[in-house]
Amino acid sequence: SGNVAYLPASASQNVKVVTTIPALTFVETPNNSILIFPNPANDYITIQYDKTQKVSSVKVYDMTGKSYELKMSHDVLGIKADVKHLPKGEYILVIYGEKGEVLRTEKVIKK
Repeated sequence: SGNVAYLPASASQNVKVVTTIPALTFVETPNNSILIFPNPANDYITIQYDKTQKVSSVKVYDMTGKSYELKMSHDVLGIKADVKHLPKGEYILVIYGEKGEVLRTEKVIKK
């Protein structure tokens, strides 16, 4: 009310929020030459892969982005990752290649 020539200003802006929590930025990437089993797991997860794939490291993150160390050993199938020490829950398993590229990500469940 008051001045008839008064036109209130308005503004709008779209804001895109990108989280910096590593586990939440990963999208599951299928890679049929890398198998991850069993899932859900109790004690160990086996990562079986074609030997032409150059796997350099495997990391696991909980849903808040916290990373956990995995004790790993190699066997005839590939890599055996010890998950006994992980609390029960959902995790993102990330497999990296020799150049730092992500070869595969997958949600895994620790029973």
